[in-house]
Amino acid sequence: MGNYIRAIFFIVVVLFLITFGIKNSQTVDLNYFGMKAIAFPLYGLIFISILIGILGGMLVGFSGRIELKRRIRTLKKESRVLEKEVPQGKESDRPMEHVPGDKEEEG
Repeated sequence: MGNYIRAIFFIVVVLFLITFGIKNSQTVDLNYFGMKAIAFPLYGLIFISILIGILGGMLVGFSGRIELKRRIRTLKKESRVLEKEVPQGKESDRPMEHVPGDKEEEG
Protein backbone atom coordinates (compact mmCIF):
# COMPACT_ATOMS: atom_id res chain seq x y z
CA MET A 1 0.00 0.00 0.00
CA GLY A 2 2.83 2.38 0.86
CA ASN A 3 4.47 1.86 -2.53
CA TYR A 4 1.27 2.91 -4.30
CA ILE A 5 1.05 6.10 -2.25
CA ARG A 6 4.70 6.92 -3.02
CA ALA A 7 4.14 6.28 -6.72
CA ILE A 8 1.05 8.50 -6.80
CA PHE A 9 2.88 11.24 -4.89
CA PHE A 10 5.84 10.98 -7.29
CA ILE A 11 3.53 11.22 -10.32
CA VAL A 12 1.76 14.27 -8.88
CA VAL A 13 5.09 16.01 -8.20
CA VAL A 14 6.39 15.23 -11.70
CA LEU A 15 3.16 16.51 -13.28
CA PHE A 16 3.42 19.69 -11.20
CA LEU A 17 7.02 20.23 -12.33
CA ILE A 18 6.12 19.66 -15.99
CA THR A 19 3.15 22.03 -15.92
CA PHE A 20 5.18 24.60 -13.99
CA GLY A 21 7.89 24.44 -16.66
CA ILE A 22 5.36 24.81 -19.48
CA LYS A 23 3.66 27.82 -17.90
CA ASN A 24 6.96 29.57 -17.03
CA SER A 25 9.01 28.99 -20.14
CA GLN A 26 9.81 32.67 -20.84
CA THR A 27 13.47 33.54 -20.73
CA VAL A 28 15.22 35.85 -18.33
CA ASP A 29 18.65 37.46 -18.70
CA LEU A 30 21.18 36.54 -16.05
CA ASN A 31 23.79 39.21 -15.32
CA TYR A 32 26.61 38.78 -12.85
CA PHE A 33 29.42 41.31 -12.30
CA GLY A 34 30.08 42.27 -15.88
CA MET A 35 29.66 38.81 -17.39
CA LYS A 36 27.81 38.58 -20.64
CA ALA A 37 24.05 38.27 -20.13
CA ILE A 38 22.82 34.71 -20.46
CA ALA A 39 19.26 33.98 -21.59
CA PHE A 40 17.86 31.28 -19.31
CA PRO A 41 14.32 29.89 -18.93
CA LEU A 42 12.55 31.06 -15.79
CA TYR A 43 11.56 27.56 -14.68
CA GLY A 44 15.20 26.44 -15.00
CA LEU A 45 16.37 29.28 -12.79
CA ILE A 46 13.76 28.42 -10.16
CA PHE A 47 14.55 24.70 -10.26
CA ILE A 48 18.28 25.37 -9.92
CA SER A 49 17.63 27.70 -6.97
CA ILE A 50 15.52 25.03 -5.27
CA LEU A 51 18.19 22.37 -5.86
CA ILE A 52 20.92 24.63 -4.45
CA GLY A 53 18.75 25.20 -1.36
CA ILE A 54 18.15 21.47 -0.93
CA LEU A 55 21.85 20.69 -1.27
CA GLY A 56 22.74 23.44 1.22
CA GLY A 57 20.25 22.03 3.71
CA MET A 58 21.63 18.55 3.22
CA LEU A 59 25.17 19.80 3.89
CA VAL A 60 24.08 21.51 7.10
CA GLY A 61 22.23 18.37 8.20
CA PHE A 62 25.19 16.19 7.28
CA SER A 63 27.60 18.26 9.36
CA GLY A 64 25.19 18.15 12.30
CA ARG A 65 24.89 14.39 11.97
CA ILE A 66 28.69 14.00 11.99
CA GLU A 67 28.88 16.08 15.17
CA LEU A 68 26.18 13.95 16.83
CA LYS A 69 27.96 10.71 15.88
CA ARG A 70 31.17 12.08 17.36
CA ARG A 71 29.29 12.95 20.57
CA ILE A 72 27.74 9.47 20.73
CA ARG A 73 31.16 7.88 20.34
CA THR A 74 32.62 9.91 23.25
CA LEU A 75 29.59 9.15 25.45
CA LYS A 76 29.92 5.42 24.72
CA LYS A 77 33.59 5.56 25.73
CA GLU A 78 32.66 7.34 28.97
CA SER A 79 29.92 4.79 29.60
CA ARG A 80 32.36 1.87 29.19
CA VAL A 81 34.80 3.48 31.61
CA LEU A 82 32.07 4.10 34.18
CA GLU A 83 30.71 0.55 33.81
CA LYS A 84 34.18 -0.82 34.61
CA GLU A 85 34.33 1.33 37.76
CA VAL A 86 30.97 0.14 39.12
CA PRO A 87 31.04 -3.38 40.61
CA GLN A 88 28.60 -5.60 38.75
CA GLY A 89 25.70 -7.19 40.65
CA LYS A 90 26.30 -5.39 43.93
CA GLU A 91 24.27 -2.61 45.47
CA SER A 92 26.11 0.59 46.19
CA ASP A 93 26.99 1.29 49.82
CA ARG A 94 25.83 4.87 49.45
CA PRO A 95 22.22 5.64 50.36
CA MET A 96 20.05 6.83 47.51
CA GLU A 97 19.73 10.58 47.30
CA HIS A 98 16.38 12.32 47.10
CA VAL A 99 15.76 13.58 43.61
CA PRO A 100 13.64 16.75 43.36
CA GLY A 101 10.39 16.11 41.61
CA ASP A 102 9.92 12.52 42.84
CA LYS A 103 6.35 11.43 43.40
CA GLU A 104 7.09 10.26 46.94
CA GLU A 105 5.88 12.73 49.54
CA GLU A 106 7.13 13.03 53.06
CA GLY A 107 4.33 13.07 55.54
